[in-house]
Amino acid sequence: MRRRLAQGMDPLAVLRFLLQEVAKATEEEKDLLLPLLYELLNPDPIRARAAFEALPLGDLIAEVLRPLREKGAVRQDLSLERMGRTLADLYFLSALRWAAYTPHRSLSEELEKSLTLALEGILTRSPQGARA
Repeated sequence: MRRRLAQGMDPLAVLRFLLQEVAKATEEEKDLLLPLLYELLNPDPIRARAAFEALPLGDLIAEVLRPLREKGAVRQDLSLERMGRTLADLYFLSALRWAAYTPHRSLSEELEKSLTLALEGILTRSPQGARA
């Protein structure tokens, strides 16, 4: 991932690549997913924190977003860490929904749909000057 950024690859392409690789690994190790997610949501705060710290996906995503921040292409009113954690949460919830309810679907495709929705938003774009 870092190498791709250093080579000048578009950060959004790197983000998509990162999430696709995570989705591929998740699909290959599906049996580990639910116990892992349970640990993230564990009622014992020590165990939940340990699981959170063991999964640096949000930090990796924040690192991918950094060049976009420097170009002014992402919001400036939220920290990179918050945006990274939010997109990591998108992965975890998509993976949980996939494992529990739709394992016959491609997690990669489901994740791409969710990522597109997160990046582009859910509201339709109104014509220039029209009020939403």
